[in-house]
Order: sequence, then structure tokens, then C-alpha cells
Amino acid sequence: MTVAACFNLFACDTPVFRYALEKWKPEAYNAFVFFDNNPDNEEKKTANLLNQPFANITLELINIAELNKGFDVGQYEFKGKKKKYRKSNEQITAEKKLAAAKRAFHHKLKMYNSFGKEKSLPYAVVTFPADRKKTPSKASQLLWEGKPDSQKFAALIDSPARKEIAKRILDGDSAVWIMIPSGDTQKDDECLAKINEILEKAEKTVELSIPGADVKLSAGIPLKLSFSTLIVNPNNPEEDFFIKMLMKLRDKRHAGSNLSQFQRRSNIAASRNKAGSIPADSPIIIPVIGRGRAVELIGGENINEDYIINLCKYISGPCSCEIKKQNPGMDMLFSIDWKNRFVPMIGNDEEPGELIGFEEFIK
Repeated sequence: MTVAACFNLFACDTPVFRYALEKWKPEAYNAFVFFDNNPDNEEKKTANLLNQPFANITLELINIAELNKGFDVGQYEFKGKKKKYRKSNEQITAEKKLAAAKRAFHHKLKMYNSFGKEKSLPYAVVTFPADRKKTPSKASQLLWEGKPDSQKFAALIDSPARKEIAKRILDGDSAVWIMIPSGDTQKDDECLAKINEILEKAEKTVELSIPGADVKLSAGIPLKLSFSTLIVNPNNPEEDFFIKMLMKLRDKRHAGSNLSQFQRRSNIAASRNKAGSIPADSPIIIPVIGRGRAVELIGGENINEDYIINLCKYISGPCSCEIKKQNPGMDMLFSIDWKNRFVPMIGNDEEPGELIGFEEFIK
């Protein structure tokens, strides 16, 4: 059996929540720190904090003094005899380095013009993962901006709720159902009791997709149907960034995803497709699976047994498409060593992105 065939088999038989845990690398959030020549201690602390090997965030350190000098072609130009055809390996390598350096320079310039221009340096910006299907506005991209602040960035990449979610998933939970309370104690208590009752029913009635005997899942994590709930208090400052990420689900759409097809078959409307109809005093429910992927934002009239049970069926059913982008949801920012907590199924995830400009901060 070829590797490609193995992937198809995994996609057909492995439940969505388990395939997401073992194979879907989280999308990267983006951080930019703009400075002028000499980084100060707070900038260095911020940069070192964001240089986390396990957090799904990329960091670019952009020296504005270097940008103002313009792109120096001379340091990359091929010094030997140039040929138009039958180029030497040295010339080909030099031309590739020049092209890559130009792209990096213009990318930094674009980021500065978009987020750092006319700001008092140093300045830091954190953005949500890029949506390649459309060109989002600057405001919709921003997760946070301001002076480099190591305390802010500590809360950005981790929080008590995210630690607990990761622990439960790595212990075998199929999904952790987050509840963001409305503030109305009676309404929140009734909602939590209702969700727990529905999830208990789902564990007994929903069918768990079981992979074939030749599919090797990770050892140490039991394959079972298990749901739990976790309250994330919106008034807890440690969870401010996490809640802002979760609420970004309002902007996501399911066009082309498995869940939209699933919803058409089940004749259930997605709450985010009518987000404006969610009452301001409604609690919000969000299932999280895999390596921190929030599947759906549910509020108002969509907090009902039919919809929740059907979402459980989607989460525990066969992963009919292994391509993550064709599945619903959005990756949250976690600082968890997912891969080394278990032995993933066959095949490698993509390599992590390169940290750009960090040398100036560690001299």
C-alpha cells in the first residue's frame, strides 16, 4: 500500500477529531516587532518569549533603519561571469538568493506600511492567520497591537483554559465544549446543564467511526467517544486573547467545507451564518478538537439537542476529506508540544516556519 493510499484510508475511516489531532498542523498567527537599530530590553524579552518552539506563531523582527536604506542588490549579486544560458551552479544559487532576499525585503516593507508606519517605535503587531480566499481589512486581521509588552505576549500564547483543553484532548477527549457565560447566572446554569445532558446522550447514541485494523493510530491516547465542558470566564484577564480568538469564528464561513455539506443534509442552519441573531445575553458554546481547532460558534436558538447531536456526529464521524481547509473551523493559538506527546500516524507534518531577524536580538 502506498503512502497516498494510507492517507485516503485514514481520511475515510479515522474520526474527524482524531485525524485532526494526529495530522492537522495548526495555522500560524503572525507577530511583527518594528524597531529602529538597537532593540531595548523589553523588545528582547518580547522576542524571546515569542520564539516558542511549540507555539503556532511566526515572529518577524523588522529593523526600520535597514528598510530606510533600501534594498542592497550588491551584496547578493553574482561576482563571476554571468551567462544567459547554461548558467553555472554558483550563478543559479546567487540568483535564487537575490530573488529570495528581494521578496523578504518587500514583504517587510509591506508589513511596515500596513501596520507600523507612523507609529512610535518600537511597536508590535499580532495578526490572525491569513485568509487566502480573500483580502481582509487591516482591522479584521489584527489580534493585538501596541508597545512590546512581555506580559501581554505571555497571555497571548498561553492561558489556563488552553492548558486544560490540551490536557483533556491528550488524555482522550474527543472534543472539549467551551462555554462562554452570558453573565445571567440562571440562564448560564440552565445552558450548562442542557449541554451536559445532550453530550451525555451523544456519548451513548452517536456512532464512533472505527479505523481498519491496518491503520496505526498513536499509542497512548485511547480512541473513544468522550465529551467534556469547560467554562471560560470572559471577565478573566488571562483569557482575554483566547476569547477574542474564539469570537473570530463569527467571521468564518463554511462555504465548501464538510460541515456546510453536513448541515445541508441535516437541514440545520449554522449559528454563524446568522450571527447577528444571537442575542447579546446568550451564552456561547464552542467545540474544540485536535490541536486546538475551534469548530463552530453556537449561540441563541442553535443551542438545541438536534444541532449539538449532529455536530457530535460530524466530530466523531469519518474524516471524509483529509484537507484541513475543506473542513470547518479555525485554529486557536496554543503553546503545546502536540507532536511529541504522542507518536502520530504515518507521514510528517510541515516543517515550522523560519524566524526572521532574530539574530539582532540575541547578540
